Amino acid sequence: MGSIFPRTGAGFTVVGRTDLDMASENIGFAGMSPNWNRYHWFKSGNVSMDAKGNVVAAYDSGTQAKVALVRNTPIYYDSSAFISKSLLVANPAIPGFVFNPTSDSVVFLPFRPVTTDTAKTRFKLATSSDNTFSGAGSAYQSAAAPIKAAAGFYRYRVELLTIKTANPGTTNLTTPKLKSLDIEYNIKPATPAVDSIRIGTAAVAAYNSAANYRLLPRKDSLRIICSGFDADDDGMEFRLSLGNTLLKAAAGTRVSPGNFAATLSLMPPDTALSALTLVLTTVDQSGWSSRPVNLVFNFRNISPAQT
Repeated sequence: MGSIFPRTGAGFTVVGRTDLDMASENIGFAGMSPNWNRYHWFKSGNVSMDAKGNVVAAYDSGTQAKVALVRNTPIYYDSSAFISKSLLVANPAIPGFVFNPTSDSVVFLPFRPVTTDTAKTRFKLATSSDNTFSGAGSAYQSAAAPIKAAAGFYRYRVELLTIKTANPGTTNLTTPKLKSLDIEYNIKPATPAVDSIRIGTAAVAAYNSAANYRLLPRKDSLRIICSGFDADDDGMEFRLSLGNTLLKAAAGTRVSPGNFAATLSLMPPDTALSALTLVLTTVDQSGWSSRPVNLVFNFRNISPAQT
């Protein structure tokens, strides 16, 4: 650093001095106003080094300053990248859960980084069902939008760019820095199960998907006890529908980590359908629905017997 001082009579004053950074400014003392003298701060040889390793040596002869600067300027590559290790889709709170790509799905939400320059930092994600990252759909793709996959393994890539098209003179002189990165994903609820069923005044019995259940229109009520699992373990809702019409919904009661249960009781709709197909699903907190379970009933009155 150097300073220029205003003249005061035959001497100078420190009031109103101009401080200059000789490491980044072009300093010239020629053609100065007569109100200024070439007085300088340094009265003996001085050497200083900053945190980046820039070294400046200065000496004042009394009327002129001699300065030598050695800059330790970093020159960065045009780009660099970090690739994470292979990571597992899991929930530490449910150690028994193992992602099954034949039945499970996951959606990765847009990455949430903290970086000094978002425009020069890019994020990509790759998924794999078998941890080889060689199958179809395992290539890196932008993590700016949600990514759904039937894959239990993933890894991410962070790219840092130093090229500045708006100011090519400073290209490669600065680099973005990534301070933190949050990756969130949501696992699709598993297919629910019907545990027990009660029709009309009959006793509650274990549900058998192969059985021929008969419902009498406008007479028999229906009660089903069902269970579901969500590895996110943040709650779920059980829904029973006819086509696109929701007939009944109930919040699941958490019985153990990830496991929920509910009871749905209703009167079947008054419809002319002889084969009544009701659809049971579960929905998590983000609105992602499980695969459906179809419950088919013989929905018609019994023909009167002739006597």
